[in-house]
This record gives sequence, structure tokens and C-alpha cells, in this order.
Amino acid sequence: MFKRRFTFICLLLVIFALSLPAFAQQDDEDLLAYVVAAYDNMVEIETMATTSTQFIDQTIEADGVTVVQTIEQTIDGLLRYGEDPAAEMTLVQSLLTQSGSQTIEVDLTMDMIQADETFYVRIYDVSDDFATFYPAGWVNITDNPGDMPGMEMLNVEQFTDMVDTALQYPINADTISSVEEIEDAEAIEDVETRTFALEIDLEALQESDEFSDIAGMFNAGAAGVDIDAMMSQMFDGATMTMEVWIGTDDQLIYRVDMVMNIDAEIEGMIAGVGVVDMVQTLTGTYTYSNFDQRFEVEAPSDL
Repeated sequence: MFKRRFTFICLLLVIFALSLPAFAQQDDEDLLAYVVAAYDNMVEIETMATTSTQFIDQTIEADGVTVVQTIEQTIDGLLRYGEDPAAEMTLVQSLLTQSGSQTIEVDLTMDMIQADETFYVRIYDVSDDFATFYPAGWVNITDNPGDMPGMEMLNVEQFTDMVDTALQYPINADTISSVEEIEDAEAIEDVETRTFALEIDLEALQESDEFSDIAGMFNAGAAGVDIDAMMSQMFDGATMTMEVWIGTDDQLIYRVDMVMNIDAEIEGMIAGVGVVDMVQTLTGTYTYSNFDQRFEVEAPSDL
């Protein structure tokens, strides 16, 4: 169960790592300025639709036991920012875990609503062996995080603050180690774009104030680990590359492709276990559309 919760932490970290920063050498100053302006423009957007697809291959070794996990998930949502933040999101996830001769498969769908400063979750379409693990219907996570397994790990107030904030990672010369324009990148239907390849400096990212906000999404007491230390070890030696599609007419971000590789030794991740070796590759595609198209969100009526 802890291994799955750790994976959940990695997924959340990725969901909110979509606006990773800028750079550059003297020759790339114009490219840098263009990318930075696009991220600045995204911060001004009040509403948008977003779709993401993520694939994770993960191997964990601890005390002679090897666990291999494969995760596939999609997230579709509408996000509203500003003084009246709101969100509607649906996550569909498939998880395959193998350890020795044991294989566990879990499929589920999670709906999430943020309305009136309250966060609601329901989980359904769960694999038969795990269906009774989750409560039926909607749960008010803001008031009762312990009623939904796994949600007690979240600092819900901080989590919703991050959901409220569009693409808020630092854009500066420290957090991107290289940037270049891709001339023959895949086109986006009905939108003329320019595409940029970015390489992220994860060490510099960890030193930013915004990185503390990411760690603040998690309830360290419930997780039973030092979240800051775990993330620091997880990112030590990790690599992340991104491709970003920016509209030529409106200079907004329409798509981000990301690859993140982790090969880490983590202490204190599991009680009683000295060191956990983790190798993980995450690939994700994130798209954005329907900018500034107003929508309304209501709290679930069947709580």
C-alpha cells in the first residue's frame, strides 16, 4: 500500500510540474524571452480545459524484494482561477504491480470537483478485488480527508491552492539548462505554433521557493516520511526534458510533452528499511484549450 501511495506522490508532483522554467546562453536570449512571455501569458488565463496522458514505469528494490509497477492514466479537466477558483477533473488509471510471482492489477476512475473553496472526490469503476476499499459516492475531502483512502496524505488546503494557480513554477535563468526551437515539430490542429525543447535543471528547481509549495501539498505526518528529504533524494541525479508548443498568434501554451527519469537511493521512505532503490521513467503529454471560456461548477448534490 505504501508503494502505491509513493507512486501517488510522484503523480501529483508531475501533474503540477507543467510550467517548468527558462534559461539561456547568449545566442538563445530571443528564444528565452518568447518562452517566458508564453508562461507569463498563461498565468493571466482565467479558465481553460486540460487533458493529460501519463505513463510510468517504476522499479523499487528494498531488503531483497523487487516491485515493478506500470501505471497508465489520463486526466481531463476544466480549471478556473482567480477570486472564484473552481475545477472539474476526471482521472482514469490502470496500475499493474508485480513482485515475484504475485501480480496485482487495479483499475479505477476518480472524479474531482473544487467548488466554493471545498474539494470533493469520488472513486468508482474499481477492480473487483479493491472495490470495497473505497467508499461509494462523493466525499468532502476538505472536511473529511480520512474518509477516502490515500487522501489523508494530502494537505488539502495547500493542494487546492496549487490547483488554483496556473503554471506557477519559476521562469528564470537558473532552472533551464538549455533551450532550442524545433523547426519540424508535430503540428497542433487548427493552431499555428512554434515548438521549443527545454532541458530542466532539477537541482536549481529544488532550491526555489516554489518547490517548497509542492512539498507542502503532502501531509508529512500521515505519510510517515520526511517529504522534503524524500523529494530531494528522488530528484538527485534525475533528468527532465520538455517540448512546449506555443501559439504564434496568441503566444499561449497549447501542449507540453515531458520525459522524466529517476534513478535514486532513498533513505527513510519505508519504516524499518534502510535504503530503497527506485528507477522510474515518466512520459507525459499535456494539452490546453478553451482559454477564457467561462464555465460554472457546483458542489455534488448527492453527498
